[in-house]
Amino acid sequence: MLEAKRQSKTLESAEAEVHTLTEQTRQHKENISKYWEENEKAKAQIAQFSDELAIEELNIKAFTESIHALDGQIYLWALVTGSSMIIGGLMMSLGFRQWYTKVQVYQDAILRKQAGEINERTDTRHES
Repeated sequence: MLEAKRQSKTLESAEAEVHTLTEQTRQHKENISKYWEENEKAKAQIAQFSDELAIEELNIKAFTESIHALDGQIYLWALVTGSSMIIGGLMMSLGFRQWYTKVQVYQDAILRKQAGEINERTDTRHES
């Protein structure tokens, strides 16, 4: 009977140990299942980020190309502006020169003559 009790206790402890190991195995399986679910979610996020990164890369490439195109236009308009300023300055200088030689010189002569006549009249009045 003592032997039967020992076997019974050994059997109970073995059953308890089997139950504990079964529970640990179940928890381990749950942990592995959660890990794989999280791993799949991470893979999906990585794929999504990879797609977004590829889209942004294309956007950056298009933006860079548009900047290069605008750079060419800026250079062209800077050239046009500089040329226009030079041509306008030359036209202004030549126009001023033409005005001075064809108009102002004669007006100055007329004004000198009129001033001389006025001075002569005032001198003759003062003398009288």
